[in-house]
Amino acid sequence: MATRPMEVLLAWRTAGSVAGPEHVVSPRVAARILGSIPEGTRRAYTADWTRFSAWCASAGRTPLPCTPETLAEFISTMADQGYAPATLGRMMAAIRSIHRLGGQQPPEDTAARAVIKSYRNERAAAGISNAGRRAAALSMRQLRELVAACEIPTKPGGPPRRQMPVTRDRLLLVLGWAMMARRGELHALDLGDVTEVENGLEVMVRRSKTDQSAHGHLVAIPYGRDPLTCPVRLWRT
Repeated sequence: MATRPMEVLLAWRTAGSVAGPEHVVSPRVAARILGSIPEGTRRAYTADWTRFSAWCASAGRTPLPCTPETLAEFISTMADQGYAPATLGRMMAAIRSIHRLGGQQPPEDTAARAVIKSYRNERAAAGISNAGRRAAALSMRQLRELVAACEIPTKPGGPPRRQMPVTRDRLLLVLGWAMMARRGELHALDLGDVTEVENGLEVMVRRSKTDQSAHGHLVAIPYGRDPLTCPVRLWRT
């Protein structure tokens, strides 16, 4: 339960742990339920549930189903350890989601939300920002350095990299930069998702963090002035 909580909870439901055959789902349905949750979210929720389960064991409390009081106590303990309010909100969401996946009623979260609100005020009074960290944008100079570094051997003193992976890596770097793509969006691209048009490229992003229903959207990519960082020329190569 501590390593892959969502999969285990769905396995319980598949095996008929919930009373009555009407509450049992097949492995195929269980897989599709899991497939509705982005992989990154599953990883984060797994870590959060592992932390919550360990805390419950040390505090003598029950993780599933847990009470609103247990949830509030856990969130307050994590606040004392210095976690950001946004992280506390994600932990709470993970615990409630895993309850739902396991066929359990999620704990009422009014008290836990009040804890987070009070914690935000404490941080603000202490001069600690509650704003999330924003990653700095990659400059064109840095992009050129990364593109040039694709030729560096993977091991010090090793043989030169083959041209095919060098070209592929350069395209991924430049295309991801031009699209402002999330890494999950870039990782999910297939060759058929990129089409060359008169003014550059059209890239089909089939699903993204802000498009959980997978409607998909097209991203237009123009030519670049520098051949080394032009996504269209690198795509052709």
